[in-house]
Amino acid sequence: MPEKNNNLGLFYGWFTVCACFAVMLTQGGSMWTFGVFLKPIFREFSWSRAQVSSGYTAFLIGYVISVITSGKLVDRYSPGPILFVSAVLIGIGFSLCSQAHTINQLRLFLFIGGLGGGANWSVPTSTVQRCFFNRERAGLALGIVVSGVGVGAFFFALLASCT
Repeated sequence: MPEKNNNLGLFYGWFTVCACFAVMLTQGGSMWTFGVFLKPIFREFSWSRAQVSSGYTAFLIGYVISVITSGKLVDRYSPGPILFVSAVLIGIGFSLCSQAHTINQLRLFLFIGGLGGGANWSVPTSTVQRCFFNRERAGLALGIVVSGVGVGAFFFALLASCT
């Protein structure tokens, strides 16, 4: 259990909140900016909206699998390695999306990204809950972490639409 830092008089759990907020910030960027790319993708490849949207469905299927799996893993192991594997899967999946030429490739690559994305929800939320168990301001800490998704969606959508 994290203790107070005598030099600052600050509970170490707040540093965990900051780190988890940053992870959730990327979650907002990876999940909620897909709509920015929807029109350019179906224009580029002449795919229907339904076909392009099915890629996001594949992402969500991978995401659901990952949320459940990473939730079980974080009960047994440290959050760091789980988030590292998550980052690698997201990076590989989204990087491969730039090489997709068929709708099935897009679906597969977004599915891989989704397999990484789910850990970005379950690991930070469970870590902060564990850190603040039976402490004051546990709800505030979790609220700050979860708000990272909305902040990330806002800023990454703006950034993606500027390119």
